Amino acid sequence: MAVCIHVYPVSDGIGAMYHGNCAYVEQLNTLLHLLINLLSTLLLGASNFGMQILVAPTRRDLDAAHKKGKSMAIGIQAIGNLRQLGKVTIILWIVLAIASGGLHLT
Repeated sequence: MAVCIHVYPVSDGIGAMYHGNCAYVEQLNTLLHLLINLLSTLLLGASNFGMQILVAPTRRDLDAAHKKGKSMAIGIQAIGNLRQLGKVTIILWIVLAIASGGLHLT
């Protein structure tokens, strides 16, 4: 902020970051919002992919579940599969779910 104050001094307690053409600022604002939306969409997609990978059972997971008389879903993001998986997997899945929820709310 020191750079902004140095270039555009504070007047009446209000600081400015830029003095200039409003059309330019509107275009810049639109481009920045598009970039933020693009990045958040990519991050949300990556988070969803990670969550799907975490709940997808491996052959070893399926064999262990079948030995216990349990079943696991294949090909879908089944939250019920978390019961058969390790604590680290559950924690990672929860962290990604919370992060994804935060992206939806912003």
